[in-house]
Amino acid sequence: MVFAGMIFGFVAWFLVRYLIGGFYTVNQNERAVKTIFGRAERIGKSTLEDPFAEYLRPEERDRYAYPQVRVIPPGGPYWKWPWERIYKVSIATQTVNMAFDPEDPTANRGGTELAAVTKDPL
Repeated sequence: MVFAGMIFGFVAWFLVRYLIGGFYTVNQNERAVKTIFGRAERIGKSTLEDPFAEYLRPEERDRYAYPQVRVIPPGGPYWKWPWERIYKVSIATQTVNMAFDPEDPTANRGGTELAAVTKDPL
């Protein structure tokens, strides 16, 4: 009876951990890449096969020879196996206050006003 309980417990743990816990979503401001045993899923092309590569000089072509990987778009729910790992990257645009000075927060009237001098003294 104890052995049957251990088997049932293992099966329940496996179902919760890997089948239900394998679902994931990708937010609107993110893109994701899935790796299988540490290797990203590739789509078969390299960056040198793209149209922009014709503008590269011959000495630059070696620096930009990278494989292209499959990018998971926003949405879901998607599902992954236990040996797969998901890497999410934020693509959101962030704005920065140009008047803020991290070395002196009180500068520029607390980051609210930016004093600038141009070539013509305006």
